[in-house]
Amino acid sequence: MARTQGLNITFAQCNDAAQAQSWSDWYDDIHLPDIMSTGAFWKATRWEVLNTHLGAFPNSGFTHLNIGEIEGPDIEVNLGKVIAMAPDFRAQGRVHPNHVVVDMMAMQAIGRWSEKPAPSEETRGLFMVFSKCNVPENLEAWNEWFDAVHVPDMMETGGFHAATRWERLVPDTHRPNHLIIYEIQIDDLEQSVRNILERIPDLKARGRIRPDHSGALRFIAKPAGKYGASGYPR
Repeated sequence: MARTQGLNITFAQCNDAAQAQSWSDWYDDIHLPDIMSTGAFWKATRWEVLNTHLGAFPNSGFTHLNIGEIEGPDIEVNLGKVIAMAPDFRAQGRVHPNHVVVDMMAMQAIGRWSEKPAPSEETRGLFMVFSKCNVPENLEAWNEWFDAVHVPDMMETGGFHAATRWERLVPDTHRPNHLIIYEIQIDDLEQSVRNILERIPDLKARGRIRPDHSGALRFIAKPAGKYGASGYPR
């Protein structure tokens, strides 16, 4: 069983560009230690979103994300530890005044691609893709196709050394509930996406893209902060 079975993903930004360095320093020196002190996560990594138009949407209101990795199946219990402490952190003046949380989501690993490797400097970046099945009654077949066909096709494009699939802990009726994280192993992060774009027409022609498959928010992220892709340890 993989050590990381759940994720808490926080999409954030600093609302004043002049305070960006101060905010980043606060995140590394105060916020990460605070959230790790709750015992909710065994590892946490920070990422900065690339502003790219390589077939992906530019970032939508957030510039960074924090990924807290949860060990074991008790995802809700662990998230509760962070939620319980949040008011205390604010009351103690430990929240940066320019810190903005745009969204937050809890995810659980699913399917055949659920073995997430531990954070390491081997990962140069992430390609994160939210997607959904447009026909809800086809979800089981869509998931099987995703595991058996789609992920192997994407991995064959080169540039990735790992992929893991996730779904929202609490499904959302109107938003995509599935996420795949490709870990990029090449220095040219954008090239990893170009490799996929070059393959898509051929895959469609060969019937390897389901008509009920829809991509949603997609973006590339690079390691941020002093701890890089190896993350802040507990």
